[in-house]
Amino acid sequence: MDVDPVLLGVLINAFTALTDEMGVALIRSAYSNNVKIRRDCSCAIYETGGEMVDQGHFIPVHLVILPNAIKEVFKEFPIEELNPGDVIISNDPYRMGSHLWYVMLFSPLYRDGETIAIAGNLARHIDIGDPNLGCFLLQEFCELSFVGRIHVRVKEADCDRFRARLDSSTSQLLP
Repeated sequence: MDVDPVLLGVLINAFTALTDEMGVALIRSAYSNNVKIRRDCSCAIYETGGEMVDQGHFIPVHLVILPNAIKEVFKEFPIEELNPGDVIISNDPYRMGSHLWYVMLFSPLYRDGETIAIAGNLARHIDIGDPNLGCFLLQEFCELSFVGRIHVRVKEADCDRFRARLDSSTSQLLP
């Protein structure tokens, strides 16, 4: 297969610019200081088979987390079953290979009704779930529940189910 080196260079730079812009939007809209100030987040574009096309210039360790996470997402939500408006949310460390504080979102991208790519992001929200509000002294935690809650992957389009899970999760955290 012959590849035009000029076209390849243009596409590489276009995808990198796209993922970097996704990250800028994520950082600018963040409420968490860990995302807004420390910029502990990443954004990526995947092809429909789950292979990463590009990841923005953010935290290098996310290069390992994001490609594996999308493959886990596809096990539960095959791309053929996703619809416009679906956003898959997860922070499950057992399936995603990360911390509870890493909240990942994945959403299909469409053109003329056909899925052409998946957009994904990961942001570290250390200020959620911890009873000490942001304490990062891991030696104090002897159970996963001390750090926060695992939110099983959900599709945002399933709003009623998502809200029910969110309500039950937050009610257990409040006095």
